[in-house]
Amino acid sequence: MFPLLIPKSKTGEYRNGYEESKAMAERSLRANFGERISISTFSCSLVVGDSKTGAISRFNGLYPLIRFMAGFSPPFLVGNKTGLLDIVPLDWVVGELRAMIIRFAASGVAEQVVASAGDKRIGYEHLVRHGRKSTGRGHAKTAGLGAQDPVPILKSRQWDFLKRSLSAWSPEGISKNEFRYFERLLQVYGVYASSDRVRAPLNVSSPITGSRRVSATGHQVLASTTSTGIPLPLIDVFRGSRRCHRIGRGVRGMSLATAVVCERKERCRHEKLRVDPHVVHDLMKLRPGKCFIQIGMQWLLIVFAVFFAKWASSWLAYSISIVWIATRQHALLVLMHDASHYLISRRRWLNDTVGNLFLAFPLSVCVSRYRRHHLLHHRHLNTELDPDIKDSQLPKTRIRFYGLLLRDALGVSTLMTLRSVNNFGQLGLFARGSHASRLDRRLAMAFIIAVGGGITWVGGGWDVLWLWVVPAFTILPLILRVRSIAEHGGRLDHPNASNARSIDVGIIERFLWAPCHINRHWEHHLCPAVPTYNLSLLTARLASFFPQSSAAQRTQGYFFSARFAGVGVVPQHHSPMAGRLMFE
Repeated sequence: MFPLLIPKSKTGEYRNGYEESKAMAERSLRANFGERISISTFSCSLVVGDSKTGAISRFNGLYPLIRFMAGFSPPFLVGNKTGLLDIVPLDWVVGELRAMIIRFAASGVAEQVVASAGDKRIGYEHLVRHGRKSTGRGHAKTAGLGAQDPVPILKSRQWDFLKRSLSAWSPEGISKNEFRYFERLLQVYGVYASSDRVRAPLNVSSPITGSRRVSATGHQVLASTTSTGIPLPLIDVFRGSRRCHRIGRGVRGMSLATAVVCERKERCRHEKLRVDPHVVHDLMKLRPGKCFIQIGMQWLLIVFAVFFAKWASSWLAYSISIVWIATRQHALLVLMHDASHYLISRRRWLNDTVGNLFLAFPLSVCVSRYRRHHLLHHRHLNTELDPDIKDSQLPKTRIRFYGLLLRDALGVSTLMTLRSVNNFGQLGLFARGSHASRLDRRLAMAFIIAVGGGITWVGGGWDVLWLWVVPAFTILPLILRVRSIAEHGGRLDHPNASNARSIDVGIIERFLWAPCHINRHWEHHLCPAVPTYNLSLLTARLASFFPQSSAAQRTQGYFFSARFAGVGVVPQHHSPMAGRLMFE
């Protein structure tokens, strides 16, 4: 095979550090093995850089989040021309290739390696497994650490790099809608990567030589043939190493690509469930029209209950309307919960505006403030740092449970929580240090003025206000307590496969406790980017993938089963009354 070395410029200098590093790799291989094996080098990476400084400003990269964008092509990311990117340490790549060729020369048997190109390319997850198997343990041993597989999830430095790229770079090759989708994934899934630790390896050669950065980017960079003409398949070292070790902005003395990922101790206690993004990609697609119909339906049912109470003008009618309205208030909060995950619209301003005006503000809640609270619940689920941990604890006795429900129904619980209204309440927008956006404050002021003016103008609107406030102070807290206990109660020490419940309900309980599929709570924690109207479909898919999970072994009802079989939400071994049902 003829040499394909990168040519030098007329002045005898390489045009940039990238070209120099590629040529260094080829010269090293030819010097060590060129006499025994014919070598061809394929430089197929698409890289644009500064010809004077060698700074890379554009490359065709495979980022971790791209795997969520199943139908989209990897985009070009145009850099700000001020930063250097260290994709894969050159010394590691050359070492792997040398070892492979030495093994072949000694045995004469071509090894099975991974090739990935064109329409028939191997899936990204398979490349990850190959890279982890071939490089991860050897690199950890070289670094003086115990052999450990890199954790195949997103980590904080990788995530920070992606977030910086969104603000500093302009994507080419993807539409605005695809970019919004990419941005929404950053927002929704970022909470899972924000606290993981990354530490540098020890006693490994630095990928930085002198004042130049020695790095290599690309896909299939080396093809070898034996002296007898038997081809060795292309080895895609870079994709595997890139996923297993790091991608990131280079720092002095080390590359993020060489960092060893250490799983947090608390996460090592239980097996972390993984869902192939291709399995749920179609369920993550937002349908704003469907969500608007859900919102409109709740308000129509509320208006119907108000008219029914005023038409009948009896205590029985008012009592029915109060319970009815409380269940619809609960539905509004469930949809507001979707807004906190940006599941109403990809346009953030539209998502929060609709969520505030039609879902949150009517119940004195703010979407943005609730979002901060709720993401902590996702991040620290069932731990001491979970802000909802107290609401999920089971009462010690049945009498204690019924006493709590009575306290809720009398409005005592609401009065006791008024002191914490600033946590995620509407009034907290105007508190000192709230850091609320101007849009939220202006919308809140406009909403308060509109409601006050409307009641004054209508004149007889105080009856309507009474029908709204009484359910919110009494029945709604009762509903929320039952739902909170049902979601996590008795499962605080369970593994990830069953740390929350998925509950089958009948028509009555769906109306009372589980509007908009909120009963599929375990599924929501595993895939928080799936909107409520797709959670039932998600349940069926996850049940087939995880037969021991809550999606497959579902709880039958809150107080009654879906067929009124009388099975409660608390497993027998967690019930205070062993052998008896908690909610009969």
